[in-house]
Amino acid sequence: MAELDTRRRPADTAFRQQRLPAWEPFVTDRFFYGLLSLVAVTFLAVGIALVVGSSSVVEQSFDYTDCVDPGSGQSCAWRLQDPSLGLTNTSATGVARCTCTVIADLKGFGNSKPSLFYAMENFNQNHRFLVKSRWEPQLRSSTIAGGADCSPLLSSGGLFYAPCGMVANSMFNDTIRLYQYTGSSLGTQISLSGKRISWASDRTSKFKNPTKGPLCSFPDWSDSKILRPPNWPVRICEVGANTTGIYNPWSPAYASNGLGYENEDFIVWMRMASSPNFRKLYRFVLDPLPDGQYAFVVEYNFPVTAFGGKKFIVLSTQSWLGGQNPFLGALYLVVACLLIVIMIVFVLLGRSRKPAEPKW
Repeated sequence: MAELDTRRRPADTAFRQQRLPAWEPFVTDRFFYGLLSLVAVTFLAVGIALVVGSSSVVEQSFDYTDCVDPGSGQSCAWRLQDPSLGLTNTSATGVARCTCTVIADLKGFGNSKPSLFYAMENFNQNHRFLVKSRWEPQLRSSTIAGGADCSPLLSSGGLFYAPCGMVANSMFNDTIRLYQYTGSSLGTQISLSGKRISWASDRTSKFKNPTKGPLCSFPDWSDSKILRPPNWPVRICEVGANTTGIYNPWSPAYASNGLGYENEDFIVWMRMASSPNFRKLYRFVLDPLPDGQYAFVVEYNFPVTAFGGKKFIVLSTQSWLGGQNPFLGALYLVVACLLIVIMIVFVLLGRSRKPAEPKW
């Protein structure tokens, strides 16, 4: 009888022959109930912490979609639709704006410095047509011209739009200022700041100017080579700068920070919202606000009524969790309750059966 070929046989060791001691857990009812209880208690504790953190946030919201211009007694939304009034950004000569005032009774902001947001409803910034209508190399100044994705706002008359695309062209351009209100007139203006309202990663890597020097003197940003987006009142080199004779909603007069592509209002807008209803950080309030009456003075520029949208001013404090988000805490609590119910059901079912015998 021929001998067996043992050259490829694994060594006769416990490891190679899979004879190492192994733990073979036997899942008993007690083990299952203990594990389910541990998960339920964990979710319950996290849910309570999230609810407490969210409930500690003070937030007030004010709808200013149809706020009224006191001079004419007409809604700014309506006046914006009349081109003969010259209140649109396309009429870039002059500084006339439809200005309205939102009176607010603020409470709960006396011990913290709140953040100021603008919010929108029914504005589909997440639409695929808008999401793709931009050119990242241009925003990093890797190239002066845009790319094919920016169509139909890529170029005109042989000149490139800077920045190109529909997202940049639709940039939010209302301005919001905050004043104390004495009951009949505006009082002291509240200091606001637009510094660090954008993500640090966006500021450091995604948005860069082509030069550190004066932007309007940069040859490739001259009027003979680039165009401003159609809905913008100023060129890209003037964003974040003081201008005369032209309305500029992104100037230091409104606490806007950063120049050109590095302007933080621009960076915040270019980070796309994930749903039609969203809010974006506009300014930080530099001082606590004692309870009382305040006035938000709005220069109304961004039209929303044509597509059934709404605009809001939101003032909110921050907690360790961030802003107000009751949904997340409620979700954890619901899961914890479901686990407890499941455990009770299994306990009741387990009483009617005989436990299996472990095999050793």
